[in-house]
Amino acid sequence: MKVLDWWGIQCCLPRTLDSLLLQWPEMVHGKFQRSAWRVISSSTIWGIWLLRNKIVFEEGTINLFDCFSTILHQVAIWLRTQDSNFTYTGNDLLRSSDGIKLWCNKKS
Repeated sequence: MKVLDWWGIQCCLPRTLDSLLLQWPEMVHGKFQRSAWRVISSSTIWGIWLLRNKIVFEEGTINLFDCFSTILHQVAIWLRTQDSNFTYTGNDLLRSSDGIKLWCNKKS
């Protein structure tokens, strides 16, 4: 929900992960926004997996800000590998999703 809120999407989450993954691509429009959105979904799943492993194997605690920060830093890294013109950092994305939206819309 934090990722959806960050992007400015309000919705009810489906009951299953399969349903969410089927709906996920339809939440944004445009070729480049969808490309970025795929990276965001992958980064979100990866960030949750890392948090889960920390809790299970290192007896860590849930820190949602750290998880969200990890997700956005990973988004920045992965988007930069896809397009060297993507100049935003994870810290930029933490401040706002506007930069990534502007970057996506420039391409369309």
